[in-house]
Amino acid sequence: LTVYFIIITLAINLSIADYCLFYSVLALFVLFSIFVDFGLTQGTINRLVEYRVNNKFSEMKNLALSILYLQLIIAAILSVVLILLQKFLSENYYNTDISAILLPLCLYFVTLPLVLFIINIIYSFGKSVFQSALDALKNVFILILILVGLYLFNLAIKAPAYAYAFSNIFALIIFTPVFFKIFPDFFKLKFQFDLVEVWRTFKYGIYVTLATMGWTIITQTDTLMLTYYSGLEQVGIYQVAVPISMVLLY
Repeated sequence: LTVYFIIITLAINLSIADYCLFYSVLALFVLFSIFVDFGLTQGTINRLVEYRVNNKFSEMKNLALSILYLQLIIAAILSVVLILLQKFLSENYYNTDISAILLPLCLYFVTLPLVLFIINIIYSFGKSVFQSALDALKNVFILILILVGLYLFNLAIKAPAYAYAFSNIFALIIFTPVFFKIFPDFFKLKFQFDLVEVWRTFKYGIYVTLATMGWTIITQTDTLMLTYYSGLEQVGIYQVAVPISMVLLY
């Protein structure tokens, strides 16, 4: 429900072109997130639960941190690539400067693996209520920051970009104490990068995630293609119409 309030707030306060520009750039990051996750999240939860049930806490730490480091490296590389392509994308794809929203969304992208790491650990200890609350709390936080950015600081299109950027930091602040409460010995355990278990986790998770990957590609490439062929204003109208029509699914 909060997502629709975010959409309505942005549709009211941003121009059609700015509204589309934000969601089009965001769609680019959502599409790239496939390469960061790549089935590892689903596979990680399965393996971590297995380790926790068998009291293999050292193995839990090894696997969780190994995947975290791998995802951070991938996210950082992709962010650097997008920053280097910023001028090219602005001139040849979006036909407008995207630097104001690209950099904060890069921060959102790079910090995403940290949130996944903490939530996966929490979920593996059977605290699924915290995982369920994560998206709701993040969306409420994003909505509040957007309202503050729009009405107090007049940030316009920068408001949602910074709201998304700080949402992961907010999640880390909220859920890190929970993480240490349920896994107090985390820093006491020695860490060793476990490439073998990462590969096993990937092989399990990739099959589970194929449907999600397909859905992500289908739902994000339309925006990216329309941005290139139709222009920002027409895609802005499309981006408003689609979420409204999706309400009917409920």
